[in-house]
Amino acid sequence: MSAPPRIHYALCILVILLHTGCKSSNIITPSSLNVNWDICMPAGGMNYGEMYTVDLMPDSVLQSGMVMPGFFHERDILIANASGTLPYIKSLIQLATARADSGKSSYLDYFSNTEKGLASMRTQTEAILSELECELFRTRQLYIQLRNLNSKKNSRLTAGAIVIGSATNITPVFITQKTPQNIFLVGSSLLSAGLSLSTLRTGSGKIKLIFPRNLLSDVWFAPVKSTDYPAGLWYILNNPKFSNARQLSKVQLIKMRWLKFELNDSVNKETENLFFGTGGIFDQDELEVRVSMLAELMAEVNTINVDLDNFEYDLNHFRDNEFNYSRHIVN
Repeated sequence: MSAPPRIHYALCILVILLHTGCKSSNIITPSSLNVNWDICMPAGGMNYGEMYTVDLMPDSVLQSGMVMPGFFHERDILIANASGTLPYIKSLIQLATARADSGKSSYLDYFSNTEKGLASMRTQTEAILSELECELFRTRQLYIQLRNLNSKKNSRLTAGAIVIGSATNITPVFITQKTPQNIFLVGSSLLSAGLSLSTLRTGSGKIKLIFPRNLLSDVWFAPVKSTDYPAGLWYILNNPKFSNARQLSKVQLIKMRWLKFELNDSVNKETENLFFGTGGIFDQDELEVRVSMLAELMAEVNTINVDLDNFEYDLNHFRDNEFNYSRHIVN
């Protein structure tokens, strides 16, 4: 005896649910979520050419007589080196310690050039921060949308399991105690079990992300010269004297935290390329890890603004002190 039409209808519905809810291999792209891959790329490209020379050896910068107690401290001298203003700071210190009258125009020129270098350093730092903030926003947006898509899919799978379970219970009312019933009951039980197990696989949807430019890359591989960061900013990130403990650099500390807290002390070539190379296929959890890495890197870069503020404060304090003595007159 064949099953009544309503049983066939139920089976059709179950097939549709299974078809629409179990595409775990689907890989979407940012453009399909209305998030373009290049929204965080600078419109004109980033050109951090060597506008000045940065001495990569901090000990050679901190020479005797360079640090001026009460005005310029050790970190000020390192910031001056990073911003390309070290020659002007040297000249200012030499004029101040010589205690000889000098034309006011000479002082003003040195101060003006130092301020220009400091402003350029701020611009470069803000450019990197803006790019990190944009990429953080983009990745978080993709994570939220992928999470919502996975949540909807799991809801469909759960609904399918419930429908199949219900159909299993009511089928004996419509069909007789013959083979077709047993086949239907066994089949629907298997479908119900399959859908129930599928709901346990959260985050099965994935997204393809390719990075023409990845700001996490140089932090992980730590080259001597960066292709993504300005020379002065990269110098600060790699100088242990800018970290609190002054033993490891910011780059070293960031990498250690990523390895321990985000990657669970386990990294292979595939993982390296996914997070720190050209990218690849990300699942929901991996997107969340990238969000955390971007947020931590952004926070570390942002602390450099504090050092720039302190340097500017000490520079202004030095200038006010020098001109208060009224020793520098226009010749």
